[in-house]
Amino acid sequence: MLSLGDKLLLGVNTTIISMTIVFIVLIFLGLIIKLISKVVEKMNYNHQKIESNMVDKNSKAVKMDKQELLQTTGSVSGQINLKGEVSDDEIAAVLAVVAHELKRPLEQVKINSIKLINE
Repeated sequence: MLSLGDKLLLGVNTTIISMTIVFIVLIFLGLIIKLISKVVEKMNYNHQKIESNMVDKNSKAVKMDKQELLQTTGSVSGQINLKGEVSDDEIAAVLAVVAHELKRPLEQVKINSIKLINE
C-alpha cells in the first residue's frame, strides 16, 4: 500500500510528465504550421511569378513594372468637350476608372469628350 506522501508525489510526477508531453506536442504542431505556411507562401510567390512572366507572344503586350501598376494618382490638365451636365467629380471618377481598367497611370490616360446617354 502507498502512503499519502507517495500518492501525492506520484500525482505530481504524472502531472508534470503530462504537461511536458502536451507542451512538446504543441511546440511540434507550431513548427509544422510554420513550415506549411512557408511552403504555401513559396508556392504562391512562384505562382504569381509564373503568371507575371506569361505573355502571349502574338499580342503586343506592354510590360509595366509594379510601381507603374500601383500608381493611380496624378494631375491631369487640358480641355474636355462636355455634352450635357457633367460635374468635375464625375469626370474625375470616369478618368480614374478608365485608368484603373487600363492599368495605366492617370498621366497616360486622355479623355477627349464625355457624352451622357439617356436611357
